[in-house]
Amino acid sequence: MDLILHIGCEKTGTTSIQNFLEHNSQALPARGAFYSKVLGRPNNRRLSLYGLETGRTDELLLQEGVRSPEEHDALRRRIKIELATEVQNARRRGVKKFIISNEHLQSRCYKDENVEPLRDLLVPLFDDIKVYVFLRPQIDVCLSLASTMARNGAVVSRRWMDDLLKPKLLYFDLHALMERWSKFFGRDAMVPVPFKRCKDIIAYFEQELNFSDPPLPRQKSYNEALDYRVIAMCNAMQMKNIENSELNQSRRFYINDLPVEERLSIDRASAQAFQQRFAETNAALCAEWPQIQPDDMVPDWNRYPEEGNIDRLMGLMEFGPFLRYIVERFNGECWWHQARWAAAAAEREAMAARLDSGIRAAEYGIKAAKQAMKQEIYVQKAERMIENLELRLIRLRRRKEREDAEAAAAMEAERLEEQASKVDAIL
Repeated sequence: MDLILHIGCEKTGTTSIQNFLEHNSQALPARGAFYSKVLGRPNNRRLSLYGLETGRTDELLLQEGVRSPEEHDALRRRIKIELATEVQNARRRGVKKFIISNEHLQSRCYKDENVEPLRDLLVPLFDDIKVYVFLRPQIDVCLSLASTMARNGAVVSRRWMDDLLKPKLLYFDLHALMERWSKFFGRDAMVPVPFKRCKDIIAYFEQELNFSDPPLPRQKSYNEALDYRVIAMCNAMQMKNIENSELNQSRRFYINDLPVEERLSIDRASAQAFQQRFAETNAALCAEWPQIQPDDMVPDWNRYPEEGNIDRLMGLMEFGPFLRYIVERFNGECWWHQARWAAAAAEREAMAARLDSGIRAAEYGIKAAKQAMKQEIYVQKAERMIENLELRLIRLRRRKEREDAEAAAAMEAERLEEQASKVDAIL
């Protein structure tokens, strides 16, 4: 069984292909393919976590619940066992192509010590490995990346773009990327694909894996770009995606539902200066990998106006604290109403003797009340609600324990009575 390892790059249609593979995951085995589930779906992001060095702080690790080197090591052990089991089961089902797709393998595993353990994990499991890398001009990636970074709490601006170009950052060095992965997986394993000529990533893999006859259904495409004014609002609020090692729930405002009337743009002169910084490494890339032609790494300059809108992004900053308060207050009220609903549901389920669902409702109510407490206006109310819910949860759990014990005793008595009847029959 062969491995199709798709490592990105970011902003080259990775979300589209991952959603496509997840949506059709049940149909893939009949076509001799399998899309990993234990590594996470739709994005197999857990594989990149396996490659991260111990002690590194990363938002993906925090989202996975990993907050210490010991927890990271435990996660690696689980991934190794679960993936080996999944591969073995897929092989027994006659699968010929095992698929893994995760763009964080490019963006986060940017050192030799990140890629080496991935090789040690994957090579023993498969007969052959092909590493697919979609490559795109750096300035195009940068502008597409801005929307993602704005969602995650970065302040997008010209300064943000300059910070991306720090000498130690290997994110945009595509020649180094190819050299790093070929060092551990072999030159013959690498499949560089020019995104400029292959923008329909689903069609590319359909042809590569012989999925096109008959074609598998596609989901509606997802537009990840944000209007530049929405990015400006994100800048103004400065709400990080992760706060105190926890997801910031207050970021839940309607970013993705707001219309995209004018995308973020930068003036052509600045875009050309940005791209010029990679002329040397891109030339080396094309020289080493003939699949990539020099024109593949040249942006379509018609997309870049004489005057862009990036310098307007900071215009809302003075209103930022007020906008942030509105969003946080709205989310706090949502959590408070959910806590009240959960408290009522827990009481209702307790009266109806539906203890399992009552316990779940009480546990959720405590969680929601704690989120509401982040707004000062709900601190006292939420504290009282949490006290009441915790008492209710204790009572529900005790009732559940008694009922479980009574049920177990009844079953044991029934078993003993049955044994006694068998003995009486023998005598």
